[in-house]
Amino acid sequence: MEITRKPLDTKFEEDILLSLIISTEYCLQAKTIIDLKLFTSKVSKLVATWALEYYNTYNIAAYEYIGDIFESHKEELQDTEIFFVQELLHKLDTKYTEIENYNVAYYLDKTEKFFTKQRLKQLTEKINGDLANNKLDKAEHRLTEYKKIDKQGVQGVDLFRDIDKVTQLGLDEDSILFTPPGAFGEMTGDYRRGDFIMLLAKSKFGKSWLLQQHGVWANLLRGLNVLHLSLEMPWKPVKDRYFQQFTGKTSWKYTKPFSIPFFDTDNSIKYCEVLPGELTKETIEKKAKALHMQSRGSKLIVEARPANSFSIDDLKMLLDYYEEYQNTMFDVLVIDYADLMLASNTRLDNRHQLDIIYKSLRGMAQERNILILTASQGNRDSFKKDSGVTNIAEDIRKITHITHGIVFNQTAEEKQLGLYRASPMGERYKHFEENEEVVILYSQHIGKMYLDSRWKKDVILE
Repeated sequence: MEITRKPLDTKFEEDILLSLIISTEYCLQAKTIIDLKLFTSKVSKLVATWALEYYNTYNIAAYEYIGDIFESHKEELQDTEIFFVQELLHKLDTKYTEIENYNVAYYLDKTEKFFTKQRLKQLTEKINGDLANNKLDKAEHRLTEYKKIDKQGVQGVDLFRDIDKVTQLGLDEDSILFTPPGAFGEMTGDYRRGDFIMLLAKSKFGKSWLLQQHGVWANLLRGLNVLHLSLEMPWKPVKDRYFQQFTGKTSWKYTKPFSIPFFDTDNSIKYCEVLPGELTKETIEKKAKALHMQSRGSKLIVEARPANSFSIDDLKMLLDYYEEYQNTMFDVLVIDYADLMLASNTRLDNRHQLDIIYKSLRGMAQERNILILTASQGNRDSFKKDSGVTNIAEDIRKITHITHGIVFNQTAEEKQLGLYRASPMGERYKHFEENEEVVILYSQHIGKMYLDSRWKKDVILE
């Protein structure tokens, strides 16, 4: 028997089917969008029908029982259809491992776009047929009957009657990606999908290290897929910095020990002497294998592009490429730095170009339902005094587009002590006090921009 093997008609259809099978939340919201008649293949329609019927009966996604459902219908299927379903089911377990951080909102957006495109294609074909037969009235009638797909529907909340809704407090817990550790995390709060976060510090402070630290937290603490986009350094030194942080070893050899700060039990700062080893090829290989297990199969990917040559459109294409060809959808995007991106309109002055870039990144965070982090440099005044919102270089309008702003300051004396201070600069979801500071211990010698943190009011500085 000869079986013709070919993939599902579109990657979009495959994502829709996998989401229907593994995610109850997706089923709940997608059932009003999905039109079975618009699938491009019979087998896609079959699997979608099974998944929706199961959900409508039991109010839960069919993941655990889809194999049994398939077996019960197997005799009704042709050989090519059986092969299609088997190929799809083979991908289920891998996809299901992502369910804790499953980006339902983004897949719903893709579903809406897919069915909108299919309906418009179908409408266009029918109208073209009417025009060819000179049936103008019928063509016009089809246009007036067309209804736009809207996954949102009517979502208004009656504040005096919808008791179940109005008693739900705060933000959606499912949107939380990770929270930084220690007092620093208490100050920042949770980092969520859709957030656009900016870190502000003066030049040569270590902003790239800070962005990298956030990427490590996201990947190793929560198993999130992270893309680190470097527009300042090639990928090799960025890679070395990551492994310097992972291992505590350095890419250069120290001949004498140096001091590492730590908080004592009374919150005073003490020091221990360390002589780190040298980062080698063997060290990196061994650590990479260990971290592959620790990250629970998630990915931490470094991409490097020349400064002022990589645009928002280029970024969208890059994310689409990873999703379509590498089967990787990122939860966190680290951009080092957004100020170095290429604006869509280079004829504008630099301030207006940055305004457009930051607006676009905020929109991308919401559209793709991901967390985006970047850093910005303080202006010249930040060398004379502590930085704040008025010290944002180039264009202060950046602050209006972010959801969180965190400013980092350090005096020359504090640098010698191995500490710096962090304070909130902007917060969209909660009240904050700009003068509430956190003291963070670090050691750039070993690539660790975070060792521990305490509220400044609690720290004893001798």
